[in-house]
Amino acid sequence: MTIRTRPNTPRTDFDPAEHHAALAAFLRRMGVRGELEDVVQEAFLRAVRTPPDGAPRAYLYSVALNVLRDRGRKAERAGRALPGAARIDHRTVADPADVIEDRDLAAKAWAVIDRLPDRQRAALVLRIHEQFTYREAARALSCSEATARQHFYLGMKAVRAALAGESDD
Repeated sequence: MTIRTRPNTPRTDFDPAEHHAALAAFLRRMGVRGELEDVVQEAFLRAVRTPPDGAPRAYLYSVALNVLRDRGRKAERAGRALPGAARIDHRTVADPADVIEDRDLAAKAWAVIDRLPDRQRAALVLRIHEQFTYREAARALSCSEATARQHFYLGMKAVRAALAGESDD
C-alpha cells in the first residue's frame, strides 16, 4: 500500500502497517496496555501526515514516543494518574531467564529498569530488545546519537550498580 499524504505532495513508499506488530510489541514493553491500539493508530496517523525522509522504523518509534508523551501531559493536566505508558511490565517481554540464567537477578534487573527515567528506559529497550543501532535509537528518542549513547550508558550503569549492590548484601 502506498500512501499519498496530501493532495499535490509526492508519493512515498512508507507503509506504517509493515511495522504494526513491532511497534505494538515495543509499546507493550514500555507499559502501554488498554490504550495500545489507540496509541498505535495515532502514531500511524501522525506518521502518514508527515512521512519520514529516511529510517521509517526509527521515525515511527519516535512518533509513538511523542504520542505517549502527549498523552501523559494531557492526563497530568486533567489531574489523572499517568497512563501505564511510563512503565515496563517485564512479564510481557520474553523470559529474561533466557538471557540471564538467574531468574532472581533478572527480576531485580527489571525492577531497576522500571524505575529508570523514561529516556534511559526507552534507550535500553530500543537497544537491547528492539536491536536498534544507536543512530536508530537516537532518531526514535529525538536526540543526537551521542545523547542516545549516554542514555543507554547511564541506564546500564544504574542497572549494574543496583545489581552489584544486591550481590554485596
